[in-house]
Amino acid sequence: MISARPLVHKGLIKRVGSGSSISVWYDPWISDSRPRSAICKGINYYPHLMVNQLINSQTSTWNLPLLHQLFESTEIARITGITIATGYRKDTCGWLFTKSGRYTVKSGYRVLQELADEDVIPVFGPDVRRLQAQSWKVKCTTKLQHFIWQIISGCLSVGARLCSRGMRVDPLCVRCGMGDETINHMLFECPPARQAWALSPIPTPTVLSYGCTFL
Repeated sequence: MISARPLVHKGLIKRVGSGSSISVWYDPWISDSRPRSAICKGINYYPHLMVNQLINSQTSTWNLPLLHQLFESTEIARITGITIATGYRKDTCGWLFTKSGRYTVKSGYRVLQELADEDVIPVFGPDVRRLQAQSWKVKCTTKLQHFIWQIISGCLSVGARLCSRGMRVDPLCVRCGMGDETINHMLFECPPARQAWALSPIPTPTVLSYGCTFL
């Protein structure tokens, strides 16, 4: 059972009750090919936003003006597809890939086969949890700490990532048009970014040169 924990974690989704214990940006509450957190369409000015803050408490409906401010239309469709309970109900956890919400060996095996080409078991890729924890210890503003966390986690809303999530956007970098807008391209390869690094007093390691696959 211990060896199955990484796989179980991939299918673990937080079900919205009141939404007060679910982080919009950090907890897996959106149903996609696998559970995930929400993706902001621009700069995230609300790093500590909870799901209940997206809900109109008087009408028990989603706050559409706020949703349109924060998310792309495809993301809004996923969010508004989540039923909001009338009256108080606790947030719960479940397994996305069964109707009952409970993990079974059969469903786990099926998901493992379907996600065979993805990084289902952490051993196949680097564990960034320590770096994620360190990002909150950097001596800077909370917004910048959150930005660093997003970089490490690979969850910035760049074109390539939005496209991989099924959103109808052009993955090409809008600044230079020389490549897909990945996090790595945005930070290190795009000419404006390279110029910023060149003018910065911070030395740039050779590993961040052309063709780097940082993210």
